[in-house]
Amino acid sequence: MAAGSIRYLLRNVSATYGRREALSGVDLDLAKGEVVALLGENGSGKSTLLKLLAGLLAPSSGRLTLDGRPVGELARRDAARRIGYLPQSFEPLFPASALEMVLLGRTAYLGLLGAPRANDHAAARRALEETDTAAFASRDVREMSGGERQRVFLSRVLAGETDVLLLDEPAANLDPRHRFLVVRVLRRRAAAGGLVVFSTHELDVAAAAADRVVLLREGRVVDIGPVRDTLTAEALTRLFGVPAIVSMSPSGRPLVSLAGGEPG
Repeated sequence: MAAGSIRYLLRNVSATYGRREALSGVDLDLAKGEVVALLGENGSGKSTLLKLLAGLLAPSSGRLTLDGRPVGELARRDAARRIGYLPQSFEPLFPASALEMVLLGRTAYLGLLGAPRANDHAAARRALEETDTAAFASRDVREMSGGERQRVFLSRVLAGETDVLLLDEPAANLDPRHRFLVVRVLRRRAAAGGLVVFSTHELDVAAAAADRVVLLREGRVVDIGPVRDTLTAEALTRLFGVPAIVSMSPSGRPLVSLAGGEPG
């Protein structure tokens, strides 16, 4: 991963699907060395925002740039070498081992013949080790559990060794141990000079991984700031409509849970 300049600027960005406005008037400044979590209910605009950042969806209005260039103007190969994107769901359509699936993350680096080289295999093996899936290298991904498959798909993105990681629910279907393995992966990538932006419904993952949090409701940013300032009981109760309980860990990070019943 090269740790050069990384800066996204979004100014009054909106996005639509047909006639439905999925995001409205978003202003964000995202830079290298940080992990940013996107939180909100289903339909709040998290996935849409990630697709915009990945260049998979064009803004309907406003300006979105990466290092001063409109994201939509990046050549496909250049974008693939800079931006790694994990969609919320992915179903394998053909038989493939975990290693073969992860090697797809090296596509932007393949030569004219399209065959993975030694450095591509090395990057894929490192990514499998990083997500605790090296033991599955020869297994068909269609025969894996949801959590195992999720870690393999994350490995595929990590194998690209991109500056930017855009991850839609990277901890979905994972047990507690592997959720916090993902937290360590995200923190390491940011510490190495990358930018990580991820959506999640797991508040414990957001609290443990993020430097900043973006709270989204009905396509609008309702708050953004350091994790301690945004993951508050009041803000989360408003966002999710159920009482939130927040305390501080010895490390200074919030410990968050949502209680049952109606907010008071």
